[in-house]
Amino acid sequence: NSADHVARQPADGYTIWSATSNHPVNIAAGIEKNDLSKLTSVGRVQNDTMTLQVKSDGKFKDIDDLIAQAKEKPGEITIGGTGSAGFDELVVKQFEKATGTKFNYISFEGSGEMTAALLGGHIDVIAEEPGPSIAQLESGDIKMLIAFTEQKMEGFEDVPISTEMGIDVTDGQGRGFMVHADTPPEIISALEKALKEAKDRPDYKEYEKANYLHLRDGWLNSEDYNSEFEKLIDTYGSILKEMN
Repeated sequence: NSADHVARQPADGYTIWSATSNHPVNIAAGIEKNDLSKLTSVGRVQNDTMTLQVKSDGKFKDIDDLIAQAKEKPGEITIGGTGSAGFDELVVKQFEKATGTKFNYISFEGSGEMTAALLGGHIDVIAEEPGPSIAQLESGDIKMLIAFTEQKMEGFEDVPISTEMGIDVTDGQGRGFMVHADTPPEIISALEKALKEAKDRPDYKEYEKANYLHLRDGWLNSEDYNSEFEKLIDTYGSILKEMN
């Protein structure tokens, strides 16, 4: 895989890997051997926001209604996400644990297929970021029941957020960059500085806004992103243990 490739290249900062939150999930699951002893982070630029979305004219009035129905019928309400035992499913597991509910998780290859299944009435809920389903959210075909975040989202101020409901789930799909773990600190520092400047450029800011990636500040420097990875590996490790 691409992480292997970076781990095999010279530790000179010229080979950079783009990492997501699936990386700590895979390390925790034991299917990814390039942990923080092999790759170290340069910085995180995005912290996407995970939400639960349903059909607007469907069977759920609001998030309280969804939780109530899920408690009445444990394991019967279907919730779609991309990938199996990946980031989406682990967010759903955290939500179940925090609310004392149980859903039937269905994994999809991609966003489009999952949204079509929701609109077609084949599944009840999707775990999704705002960006991929924005057209359906704006047309009113789909509505957001909850966002897993610490602050109200711009443009979605009426959507309840997990933290104000006492639901301690705020994981978003993080995206950043990593290099060979033996890369000299001064090179990592130069890359971190360049990355920080790039994410503040007006054209990048425009890209973020167009894709609804501006709803949370995603920036973490190299040291903080490494700490975040360590924390996530622990968190996901214990959830995966419970799942098995």
